[in-house]
Amino acid sequence: MWEGDGVAERVRVVVGDDHPLFRAALRQTLAGGDPSITVEEAGDLATLSAALEADRDCDLVLLDLNMPGTRGFSGLLLLRAQYPEIPVMIISAVEDGGVIRRAFELGAAGYLHKSVGPVDIRRAIETVLSGEVYVPEGMDMPSDDAQSALMLRLASL
Repeated sequence: MWEGDGVAERVRVVVGDDHPLFRAALRQTLAGGDPSITVEEAGDLATLSAALEADRDCDLVLLDLNMPGTRGFSGLLLLRAQYPEIPVMIISAVEDGGVIRRAFELGAAGYLHKSVGPVDIRRAIETVLSGEVYVPEGMDMPSDDAQSALMLRLASL
């Protein structure tokens, strides 16, 4: 699944979500028996941060906006500040366009609705792993309101 130039490369993904069943489903969807993919799980922000601190060699973090240790975008802001080299994709049940825009303004590499199926999840993650940004289908990203400008300045701190 994660091949570049015909050679499988090792991929490490850390899933931060407080629902064990959802983490297990993501693990199965991503790894599915592929030994080149390592999926680690964290049920709260402290465990997620500890996993990244122990080994910064991570290709992607999948982060739920609402899990223990986070409040709104605080988890995303913390990860972008402490681990700027690691892309963070939000995976959330929240499908509000304003929330999605804010996530991108604060540095998210992608936003994935929890309601999508396995094929869409894999496609979104492959997009981000290839260095691109994954925007949910039908999402219009341009925004030039005052709050957007403030969020962009906040993300740059």
